Amino acid sequence: DFGVGFSSFSYLRNLRVDNIKIDGSFIREIHRSREDQLFVKAIVDVAAGMQIQTTAEYVESAEVLAVVRSLGVDYVQGYYVGKPKPSLQGLQPRPAP
Repeated sequence: DFGVGFSSFSYLRNLRVDNIKIDGSFIREIHRSREDQLFVKAIVDVAAGMQIQTTAEYVESAEVLAVVRSLGVDYVQGYYVGKPKPSLQGLQPRPAP
């Protein structure tokens, strides 16, 4: 989860990642918090510049979904878009390289 704990922009230079998950603590009130919007937009812009996609956790309302979409977040997770499923349900095998 990018934005909490030991996560850091420096890791992006050293690790090969294809997606950054933005912690729900920055998403939960994003429709009311200009600071959260600015922070998430900064993450999205840096990620896009490095060709890394982004996922927002805790999308639980239409208002939150509208804001994260407007900020350019690529994917969302949360009860507003779908309930959690068992770990094997919905997984598709990856084709061999």
